Amino acid sequence: MKPSPRLRNGLCGCAVVLCLAPGAHAQVVPAAQPITPFDIKRIVVSATPTPQSSFNVPGSIYTISGRQVSETEPMENLSETLNRVPGIDIQNRQNYAEGLRVTSRGFGSQTSFGVRNVKLYMDGMPLTTPDGTADSEVIDLGDVSRIEVLSGPFSALYGNAAGGVLQVFSKNGPKQPTLEAGIWGGSFGAWRAGLSYGGQARFGRDGNFNYMMNASDFYTSGYRRHGSARRQQFYGKYRIRTDASTSWTLLVDAVNEPNSQDPLGLTAAQYHADPRQAGRGALAFDTRKIFRHVQTGVALNHRINQDNSISVLVYEGTHDVLQYLPFTGSFAASGGGVIDLSRKFGGIDTRWTNKSRIAGMKLTSIAGVDFGYEHQHRKGYVNDFGTIGALRRNENDVAVDVAEYAQAELDPNRRWSLVAGIRHSLESFSVQDLYVTKALASDTGSVSYGHTSLVAGAVYHLTPVTNLFADYGQGFETPTLDQLAYLPGGIAGLNSSLKPAVSQNYETGIKSFVTPETYLKIALFHIHTSDEIVVFSNVNGRTSYANEGNTGRNGV
Repeated sequence: MKPSPRLRNGLCGCAVVLCLAPGAHAQVVPAAQPITPFDIKRIVVSATPTPQSSFNVPGSIYTISGRQVSETEPMENLSETLNRVPGIDIQNRQNYAEGLRVTSRGFGSQTSFGVRNVKLYMDGMPLTTPDGTADSEVIDLGDVSRIEVLSGPFSALYGNAAGGVLQVFSKNGPKQPTLEAGIWGGSFGAWRAGLSYGGQARFGRDGNFNYMMNASDFYTSGYRRHGSARRQQFYGKYRIRTDASTSWTLLVDAVNEPNSQDPLGLTAAQYHADPRQAGRGALAFDTRKIFRHVQTGVALNHRINQDNSISVLVYEGTHDVLQYLPFTGSFAASGGGVIDLSRKFGGIDTRWTNKSRIAGMKLTSIAGVDFGYEHQHRKGYVNDFGTIGALRRNENDVAVDVAEYAQAELDPNRRWSLVAGIRHSLESFSVQDLYVTKALASDTGSVSYGHTSLVAGAVYHLTPVTNLFADYGQGFETPTLDQLAYLPGGIAGLNSSLKPAVSQNYETGIKSFVTPETYLKIALFHIHTSDEIVVFSNVNGRTSYANEGNTGRNGV
């Protein structure tokens, strides 16, 4: 399969951004620090060495406020708000067994379900596993303060995420203990009930305890037959500031989907006959997904002195999926028609930040080490028409990511701001085959990938209300464990011939406050990717992948 001319040189999105400042609910710069002739509400983002205005960042960063998430939407999934972000496309098929598919400037489109090539964070805690996969439903939208979307070259600094980075930040607890409850209802038996509680307490001279918790329960009977789903979520953030220089934060994220039915797809003829019917095999094989996710993280932030600070994040989680597919999977090499996946993952990210001056120029630099691991026990069974049958697959899969990174931001003068960074990643994958028979040889094997990514950007302050920017970065995308799982032809086994895709990402643009309440941003980008990972074949529901030459994405 060769990429079409449209894929090789396509127009990936066309957007001019006009943001009304009152709706953004940005953090406001005090009047004592004006940078423009009029009072501008500037959105402060966290995708740089230190939080700063997105107006001064050399790249495309978009922010959605908590009010936009909560006041006009049912807070059920990310598609409600993220489709307003240029370059981001979210396919919501109203199929809770498959979830959302998120693409950023074309990245992630080869994934039939889940999120790939876009890295997800919640309050700084990674929700994406080391092999580069994530599920958007683990994000709780009940108490969102803001959502930041980073597209373009600088996403390379986050590792296995060439398409971009999506960061969700939850609210802090209010000064007084507050209990809030809400309920939402819709057609086809849909409803969502939510409850949140937060507050803060002081102790000692500088001590402070801040807490915020949110629980929700969602259900829908579905528009189509065999399309009901239920999701129960909890998210908690507990921060203790022991003194003026040190804080500890505990994060808890839990999701339970006890039975998300899969109505499958329809042919054109089936749709015109009855668009609400279930697809072929859905009822016979009782296609559905059972999903549970629990993740915790502990973050330490400590300011050593006025110029130096350190941060450490440790996280761990479990992610269990039991999915029934629309076929038996009974033949020996099929891998089964029921997927039983039990995943454990975790990691640690340590970071040092320094502020200094060189020849009178302000310099902010960071350096850190990022480690992540993922261990999954994958089993496959025959789908005996909705019940678990004989074993067809049994293996242990391991993914390990070790990365060192550094980034520096220099302000040579009042006109220029320069940013540069480097990240070296080593990704290792291994498979231990525990299902070996006389007819099936062992699929045990391992493969490793290494890459060094460089990024650089510059901002030129043309006027107090207009900035020009340009940036460049190298993206690095390894195959996921799922993409490595099947050889061409849909045969179970480690597809070690797959290579990582490497991207050269260029971007330039302008940001300007047209009026005190109107923000304009235009960005042009070109992306050249070598060894793009694409679908090679789909046999009996088993998708295998291959590398396909060079592809290009051009957009404005």
